[in-house]
Amino acid sequence: MIGCLVSIDERPVDASTNDAIAEVAESLVDLVHTFSRVKARMLTESRDVEWSSQILLHHLACAGPVRAAALAESLQLDPSTVSRQVATLVRLGMLERQADPIDGRASLLVLTPSGHAVIADHDRRRHTYFAELLDDWPADELDRFAALFRRFVADFDRGAARWLAAPGPQTAADPQKDTA
Repeated sequence: MIGCLVSIDERPVDASTNDAIAEVAESLVDLVHTFSRVKARMLTESRDVEWSSQILLHHLACAGPVRAAALAESLQLDPSTVSRQVATLVRLGMLERQADPIDGRASLLVLTPSGHAVIADHDRRRHTYFAELLDDWPADELDRFAALFRRFVADFDRGAARWLAAPGPQTAADPQKDTA
């Protein structure tokens, strides 16, 4: 069809919608690049934990005590990666292992007061950064943006989950995917 492109899920998309989608995609690329620079700066100012460990701590602060395997699954990370990060956080005194009350042979990862303090400090710095960034936005625009952005992130997460679960293209370099 002329003037009609096909979206990822095969529904037709008109040209004006396609322009808006392209603008969102390009803006997201720009945001990711800027985020990388801001993240690097925050890491140089942070002396407590690296970024990936910060993500683990934040997840535990929200989810509560969990087993390492559940943490890895929830964050879609390799269990050995999570195990190394957890060992470091335990050594630094930000996490502790406690017996699982349901299965005493297993342990749960629990934030320590030090871990909670690190999360609180990171949350405070992040909130301050965004408060300064958005302080000249009218309240109604900020509320609308927050709602739309929350919706976009949820849709992005769902789309990413579908995309990551779909089989990828076969390549000559990946003989395990060869089903012929």
